[in-house]
Amino acid sequence: MNVSLILELDKFVARKVASGGYNSASEDVREALRLQEEHDRARGAQLAAFNHELGARLASLDRGEHVEPGAARGRLEQKSRERRRLSAGKSTFSVHEPNSTWTRFGNTSHWTI
Repeated sequence: MNVSLILELDKFVARKVASGGYNSASEDVREALRLQEEHDRARGAQLAAFNHELGARLASLDRGEHVEPGAARGRLEQKSRERRRLSAGKSTFSVHEPNSTWTRFGNTSHWTI
């Protein structure tokens, strides 16, 4: 398989290999694809958990169960504060080099150098 890269990405991969981080461009690309696959699996698990929770909550509404709006808002605000606390200082994950990050937006992969 041949992969065409834009000039910036070609230079990025060449720098990674030259720095000794990888033995070849193929090794670097394989690592990037492995990370993308790992990210996709994690995202799939998150979506499955969300859909399961959504189904359970919709079923409870169908049974006539409900929650008090103020209590629900308080729980959501607490969860939001906790998530912000846990993610403080975290960004997209880095791949072997602090100045390069890989981000996935929908079906688009984006490398930032």
